Amino acid sequence: MNKKDFIDLVSEKTNLTKKDVKLVIDTFLDDVCDCLAKGDKVVLSNFGVLDVNKVATRDIFSPYDGKTLKAVESFRIHFRSSDYLKEKVKNGTVPLSQ
Repeated sequence: MNKKDFIDLVSEKTNLTKKDVKLVIDTFLDDVCDCLAKGDKVVLSNFGVLDVNKVATRDIFSPYDGKTLKAVESFRIHFRSSDYLKEKVKNGTVPLSQ
């Protein structure tokens, strides 16, 4: 499901206009991005937790020339799903896209 399909689905379920739903979803996503950019954790009940992990500078091996290189410090976004979401997916109550 892409963003447009998601907007259509929410619009049908809530009887809100697609324009209003798009505004809410865009605002939500922007705010999640802003929180993660500041290093804040985003906790969404019954869904999961998004947070940012720091990856330290480290040595990596290049298989092309056999040299050791330095990988610079970086940040990765990590998602940890809730037990509720895991259980819904496990029991098949959340349809898997084909």
